[in-house]
Amino acid sequence: LVAAGSYNTDGNFICNNIYLIGENRETTFIDGDSWALIYLNMSGQCNPIIENSYLYVENFTINGRVQTAFVDDVSFENVHIITETDYPSLRVLAAVGDFIINNSIIENYDGHNAIEINGVANTTINHSTIIVHDSNVGIINLQNENNNTSTIISNSIILGDTSLFSENSNFSNLSVKYSNIQGG
Repeated sequence: LVAAGSYNTDGNFICNNIYLIGENRETTFIDGDSWALIYLNMSGQCNPIIENSYLYVENFTINGRVQTAFVDDVSFENVHIITETDYPSLRVLAAVGDFIINNSIIENYDGHNAIEINGVANTTINHSTIIVHDSNVGIINLQNENNNTSTIISNSIILGDTSLFSENSNFSNLSVKYSNIQGG
């Protein structure tokens, strides 16, 4: 359990499985200026590459971008990610397991997607709010073209002055239920 306070990460790479649980989302902060959390489970970053890798983050406000690649399971629970740079707030690439956002807020203030998902087996966004300010590229960039993947958005609010998905999104097995989606 991480005590309330502000922790500066400066975009340090994570190269181990991690459960990162803060005391309270309103009082526990990760501040990374532009990069806040980076977990790239790949050769050149993590040696050796971690088998059955996971990243679980709960009860934090994160100021800065978050990116994972080749991490098997990624989960954000009761997290608020705020990004003010021209890059997705949350970027998840090549996860073979599950990517879950639950009871969280993801915001982007500088003209990009709030979330970029590329090559992820199963994505679930539940009881969450996704917000994009001043963007024309779509709220979510979803690149999951494998027929064995599923994307579920439920009980969520998605707001932005642009379309739900970016123009180049490519996906199958999408289910959106009991959600309020502004912009289409």
